[in-house]
Order: sequence, then C-alpha cells, then structure tokens
Amino acid sequence: MLENEYKCLLKINRDPPFNTSGLFCSRSWDGWLCWDDTPAGTYASQNCPDYFSNFDPTEKATKYCGDDGQWFRHPESGKTWTNYTLCAVSKEKWKAAAQFSGDTDVEPVDEATVGPVINPEEQEIGNKKILDNQYKCFEKMNRDVPYNKSGLHCNRNWDGWLCWEDTPAGTYTSQNCPNYFPDFDPTEKATKYCGEDGQWFRHPDTNRTWSNYTLCNINTSAKLKSAYILFYMAIVGHALSIASLLISLAIFFYFRSLSCQRITLHKNLFCSYVLNSALTIIYLVGVVNNPEVVSRNPVGCKVLHFFHMYMLGCNYFWMLCEGIYLHTLIVVAVFAEEQHLHWYYLLGWGFPLVPASIHAVARKKYFDDNCWMSVETHLLYAVHGPIVAALLVNLFFLLNIIRVLVTKLRDTHRAESNMYMKAVRATLILVPLLGIQFVIFPWRPENRLAGEVYEYIMHILMHYQGLLVATIFCFFNGEVQAALKRQWMQYKTQLGQRRKDHCSMRSTSYTATSITEVPAFMYHHDCNSEHLNGEKTVTVMTAGVLMFPVRRQCC
Repeated sequence: MLENEYKCLLKINRDPPFNTSGLFCSRSWDGWLCWDDTPAGTYASQNCPDYFSNFDPTEKATKYCGDDGQWFRHPESGKTWTNYTLCAVSKEKWKAAAQFSGDTDVEPVDEATVGPVINPEEQEIGNKKILDNQYKCFEKMNRDVPYNKSGLHCNRNWDGWLCWEDTPAGTYTSQNCPNYFPDFDPTEKATKYCGEDGQWFRHPDTNRTWSNYTLCNINTSAKLKSAYILFYMAIVGHALSIASLLISLAIFFYFRSLSCQRITLHKNLFCSYVLNSALTIIYLVGVVNNPEVVSRNPVGCKVLHFFHMYMLGCNYFWMLCEGIYLHTLIVVAVFAEEQHLHWYYLLGWGFPLVPASIHAVARKKYFDDNCWMSVETHLLYAVHGPIVAALLVNLFFLLNIIRVLVTKLRDTHRAESNMYMKAVRATLILVPLLGIQFVIFPWRPENRLAGEVYEYIMHILMHYQGLLVATIFCFFNGEVQAALKRQWMQYKTQLGQRRKDHCSMRSTSYTATSITEVPAFMYHHDCNSEHLNGEKTVTVMTAGVLMFPVRRQCC
C-alpha cells in the first residue's frame, strides 16, 4: 500500500495538467487507490486493490465527480468517499450492498429477497444500477431541506437497495421494488416501518434496521406463468390476424365486382396489418424470447425494431386514409366517385417513415439499450404521438361525416346515404377500438388482479387488431357477403347441372345397351304414329314399359 501511495504521488506530480475544458475533480490518493483527473458529473472506476484476502481484484471500485467539480462526499461523515463495496468477496456479497451508506445500523437486505445472478453480464448491470441509485440517493439526502414537521420522525437513509425519505413516527412508507434482479417485479411494493419512537423498524432476529422486500419476488412464478400466457396469446393473435387478412385479401382480389377505390384502400390497410403481424411474430420469437440475442445486441434486432415501429405507424395512417377518403367523398365532393390515390399511398406508406426514423436516431443517441426492448423511455412518443394525432383527426372526420349524412342527406341520395353510413359506422367502430391502448396504457391498475385483467384486455386489443379489421371491413361487409352468396349460388347451380348431365349420360348409356338385348317380338308399334317431316315416330316398349320414341322413315 505504501509503495502504491509513493507511485501515486510521483504520478500526480509528473502527469501534465488536465487540459479538457469544463469543471473536473483533481487527481488524488484516497488511501488505497490513485485517481486521475475526472470530468465533472462522471464516474471513475478501476480494479479493486489486492491488499486484502477477501478483496476481488477483478471487481471495480468507483468514485464519483460531482457536477460542481468536487469529489463526492459521504453524507454522514462529510469526507470524500470511494465505493469499495463490490470488492469484498463472500457469499454475503449482495448483502454488502446494504452497507453502502457506511451506517452500521443499516440492515443488509434479507437473503430470501436477493435475486439470483443468472450470468456475469446481469450481475454487472445490477451493480451499475445499485451504484447509480446510491449516488443519486446521497445527493438527494444532501440537497433536500431538513424535516420541518413537528413530532418524531425516522431519518432519511439508504438501505442498500432503495432510498428512503424522512418518515413520521408510527407510519409505513413504501415504494416500487428495484429492478436490479431478473426475478424482482418493479410493480410490487417494498415497505419500511418507522416506529413510534422515531426509529426505523429492526428485525427481531438480527436487531438491525430492516426493509421488507418479500413482496418483490413472492409472485414471481405466478407472474412468469402469466407472462408466458400473454406471450402465446400475442403469437396466436397475430397468427389469426394474418390468416383472416390473407383470406380477406383473396376475396377482394378474386371478385372483380368489389373493385373500387374504397376496396383498394382496404387492401393496403390489410397489407400493412399482415406485414406488422409478421414482423411482430418474428420479433417476439427471435428477439424477446431469445436472451442470447438480446445480450449480443446485434444490429439486426434494432433494424427489425425499426421496421416494426414503421409498420405500426402504417397501420394507423392507412386507417386515417380510410377516414380522409370517406370525408372527401361525402363531405367535400358530395358522392364524387374518383379520387387521386397517389396522395393516399404517400400518407399511408411514406409518412410513417418520418416518426420511425426520428425514433431510431434518438434511440441510438440517447437510449441505446439492447435491441431497443425497453419501454421505459419517452422517446417512444416519437412514434406514438403521430399515431394518437392520426386517431384524433380520424375521429373528427368521421363525426363530421355523420353530421353531414344525418342533416343534409336525409331526403336526397337516400340509397347512397345508407351505403356510406354503413362504411362510416365500420370505420367509427374501429377507431376507438384500435386506439384505446394509447389512451389507457399509462393508467395500469395498481391492484394485482385488476392489473392482470388489464394486461389481458390490452393484449387482445393490441395483438388481435388484424382479425378485428378483417372481420369488420370484410366479413361483415354487405357487399362482400352478397358477392359470396352469388358465388355460392352459382357454384350450387353448376354443381347441380353437372350432376344432372352425369345422370342423363348414364341413363342414355343404359338404355342403349338394353335395346341391343331385347328380341324383335317384344317390340310394340303404336298405331297412332305421328308423321313428322315425312317420318313416322314409333314408340319402343321394352318388357311392356315405355322407354323412348324412335323415328322411322315413312315408306
């Protein structure tokens, strides 16, 4: 240690001054390690020292340089502080996190609540999250004003995993569980009790302050089962959507009587949903359900996410095209038939590239997590914001269409009015159904049972949209049903005719065979023969039964 201190002091004097602009923390020796000049607002880290047998030199010691260009100071001692917590090697390693604050009264977190370390990468991620939250907690403890309410209270502190504020005596305080471990559920609550004497609750077995994290993983197995059910619900929903949409597209392309501009818009809308469902299945199976791919973080999974966001936008902007088309047809052009569809193609397929590209660039620069799987970022509003705007505009158009149909077309164009009202009603039903998840998504119920019901409803609305669109726009469409009925009647008629012709051919063949086998004396000639064009008609009887007339040339 003395040798390293001597080397550090020589290095401090020998190295050139820090030449980067901005505030920085000066190089120093903290008693164990030598720290270089560090830019303000950043962490410095290096391998732990090998002075002690229970220190792991492969782990990291960290030191934080504050935004003011001063090394972080421990809130209890007021002295500059380096975090060597992760250096200690023991099977109580995770419990050591509870001693970050240096408070001997802080209870290490109960072993039953500690998440298993799946692999070194997850362990490192958990370490970083704990360190980051620890520094934030200490900064908050120094920054917040003192407790100014009357009566006893428990002092703010860091328990090793979470930061707890000043709490009145005799009350519980709670907050969401940390997300450091794979088996912890951040939607559950961790609790801490402040006793009547103004002291944090102490565990009766250890007599040390204790936070209750038992709820953080008590329902992990049940929630894992529910997660698998929701996963397969999504797969089945998109598979059914693809099947129903492909059937609908086949119907639209097969029946020429259905060819019109509105059906063309339906085709594009259906194609966007087919592509979106296909990409979603690939993303769920190939990325979400494959931790190895997520840990490798290849470029391909981010490209797949980009196209997934793009196709999601296409879904809703083609729905907007449906509303604009009906609004132009009914309100603006008053039942004019032809419109220029190239603008619709530009809006439906072209415009969604803009928000998807903005999201991809921002995600790469500001929130570049593995495969862009996290939803805990406001950058998603780059895609969801235009979608919500499209839904609101579409809703306005549809309500305005209904107003026109009801007020101005009551007496004229009654047939067209009814036809268009059906089309508007179908679109009006879909708009709130397809957009409701963007409205209620932020308000997930806190109750566990209500939360599960919420998840199932949301999955049905999100992953069965293609099936819903195909059902309302195709299978419930009166024109499609009429075309299918005509085709079915035509098929039945043709099938009946073929059977009749087949039976007639068999009967003729059988009769001809019978004639060749009947003796001459069994023929009976009708004396009331008719003369037709110089011919005489003779009725042939076989075994006393009238079979068919045979024409004979008159003598």
